[in-house]
Amino acid sequence: MGCEVEISYLSGIYYHKAYNSQAFIFRCEIADGSLITLSDEHSEYQYEVIENLSAVQQQRVRQCLEFDGQVVSDKF
Repeated sequence: MGCEVEISYLSGIYYHKAYNSQAFIFRCEIADGSLITLSDEHSEYQYEVIENLSAVQQQRVRQCLEFDGQVVSDKF
């Protein structure tokens, strides 16, 4: 991303059976005054409102935002 990112916490670990993969969700913030710089691996970025995400993504984001100090584990 070409900028400094501060990791606040790990909120969830999720298993995706369809892809046989694990997803780890972290709450992060971009440092004040930082600008995102895309690399050759990315063509664009954008911010989305939660309601525009898939049901699974909405669940992971909400669990991250409601983090109470306990890392959530779930499978899909």
